[in-house]
Amino acid sequence: MLKVCTITITLVLVGCSSSLLVTPTGQSGDLSFNKLNEQIKNDKVTISFEDSGRAIAEEFRLENDSASWKEVVSGSMFKTSVSRLHFLSTHPNRFVGAMNGLGKGLVIGGVIGAMIGGGSDSFRGDEGMGAFLGALTGGGAGALIGIVLGAVVPQSHEYHFTHTALKK
Repeated sequence: MLKVCTITITLVLVGCSSSLLVTPTGQSGDLSFNKLNEQIKNDKVTISFEDSGRAIAEEFRLENDSASWKEVVSGSMFKTSVSRLHFLSTHPNRFVGAMNGLGKGLVIGGVIGAMIGGGSDSFRGDEGMGAFLGALTGGGAGALIGIVLGAVVPQSHEYHFTHTALKK
C-alpha cells in the first residue's frame, strides 16, 4: 500500500508531459497560435532555431507564418519565419510550481492521511475521527512537501515546431 501511494504521489507531483498540436488560427488543432500567444505572453522563453542558434526572448508572438520577439540581452526586436524555428521553451516559474505543489500535496496527503487514520482503531466510539485527523495531518504535511517540491522542481514547457504546426 505504501509503495502504491509513493508511486502515485511521485507521478502527480512530477507530472506528465503532454503533447498538443498548435496550428495557425482558423485551422483545426488542439491549440491555436492565438491561444499559445495568450499562454506565454508574460513568459521569458528560449528560442531554438533550425540552424542550432538560440535566443532568450520576451514578448514572443506567433502570427500567420512569422514569429516576433524582443531579445532579453540586447533589447532589440526581431522577426522571422516560423519555418526557421525548431522549438520554444518557457522558463520555469517557481511560484506557480509551489502553488501547484501545494494543491496536489494537500489533496494527496489528505487522501492518504484519511486512509491511514480511518484504519486506526485509536478512536473507538468516535467513528470518522481517525480519518478526519489523518486527513488534516496528511493534508498539511502533503501541502508543505508539495510547496517545497513544486518550488525546487518547477516545470517548463516545450513547443516543438514542424513545417505547418508545432507540438507542445
